[in-house]
Amino acid sequence: MNILIFGMGSLGFRHLQSLKKVYPLENFFYLDKKNSGILIKDFESSGRCSSNFFKDIKGFQFIKELPRVFYDLVIISTTADVRGELLSNISKELDFGNIVIEKPITNTTSDLANFDLFNSDKMFVNHHRIYQDLHRYISDINIEAQKIRYESGNLGILCNFAHHVDFTRMLIGNEPKVTDVHCDFTKVFESKRSGYFEVDGVLSVEFSNGCILELINRKESAIGEDRVVEIYSDFGSYRLNETKGEIVGPDNKKKKVSIYNQSELTSRYFSDIQNGICQLPTLSQCLKDFRLILPIVESSVWRLLKDKELNLENNYGYFS
Repeated sequence: MNILIFGMGSLGFRHLQSLKKVYPLENFFYLDKKNSGILIKDFESSGRCSSNFFKDIKGFQFIKELPRVFYDLVIISTTADVRGELLSNISKELDFGNIVIEKPITNTTSDLANFDLFNSDKMFVNHHRIYQDLHRYISDINIEAQKIRYESGNLGILCNFAHHVDFTRMLIGNEPKVTDVHCDFTKVFESKRSGYFEVDGVLSVEFSNGCILELINRKESAIGEDRVVEIYSDFGSYRLNETKGEIVGPDNKKKKVSIYNQSELTSRYFSDIQNGICQLPTLSQCLKDFRLILPIVESSVWRLLKDKELNLENNYGYFS
């Protein structure tokens, strides 16, 4: 089999670790803007891999350089800038079976339109919470959530809101529609990832069944930098600490649950895809939400940038 990864940053490397461990005899390829010799040297010198980890793994910088073979699995772990355009180019240049893409968001609504060209049931989105025991525990209870509230001093609303929308879908299903999106952002600043922005404030999304998703990033949050979600329902409230892998239910008893890293999950995705039981949502499923949410978030950030007399010059955008 042939496996191709676009973007060999930290996340792309974790995908590779997972797949290489379970499928050591398969053919691996990757594409990254950075020269492969420099990239491999950086991984080795940092101690993240052994000196022979990348042996027989072929690296390229441009799509046209890639071997014209059938790729059983393609993983897109690049940042959000021109992500839709990249997917369009892949479909034109390469022959592939299944694709896993990090998030169904881009940095412009025009680039998001590139996703509309694809409605394949073989294009999945890497919303890993459906494979996490912590989140499945709550999903399996079927508590009919009325409100889902995330808060942290380091939530990363622009980077991570897609994953939180997906967790909401785990609890309420795909039938309810997004009926309202409201942004109350109070501050915009450059994120830890160079060239991108983040915000303090609140993003709320309301669904047709009455459930509300509320995302709050406050630098001075009493919760600190742990990522905590509270779920309210008629059956009581549940509090999940995603950072520590803890659940506290209506009985106030704390339950510890394992959290899996990406380096433990990607091979499970591929195995499930091969067996026709993949639990990841498809790209077309996710786009139903993000076609509505993304333009409102984008315009809210633009207004804040304008008020602060900032601009996107030399920046890639908002959503990494």
